[in-house]
Amino acid sequence: MSLFLVRHAKAGKRSQWDADDSQRPLVDEGVKQAEAISESIAPLAPTALISSPYVRCMQTLGPLSIATGLKVSSHELLAEGVNFIDTVEWMHGLPDGTVMCRSEEHTSELQSRETISYA
Repeated sequence: MSLFLVRHAKAGKRSQWDADDSQRPLVDEGVKQAEAISESIAPLAPTALISSPYVRCMQTLGPLSIATGLKVSSHELLAEGVNFIDTVEWMHGLPDGTVMCRSEEHTSELQSRETISYA
């Protein structure tokens, strides 16, 4: 089974954002990074795009959505502050070729645990 997990592209600094953090968008550099992510993943023929409901994550998968014609759906289990075990259990049921976008904090945690599990 192939699942693709990407960290959101570069967003504005949390410390310089006064509004709800879930609404913090990508900066110009992040938009370019999202386009590069699309160029890298689109040839792999993803089957589904699922994102944290956070704006920066949805924006990260936007170019890939355009390139593949797949709609980006959001799922709360990819948001910050959710139970990690619940997220991993949910991921086991995803179809082959699913691309997911999470925040840096959770993506790092998952990568660390997966490395430990499979090393």
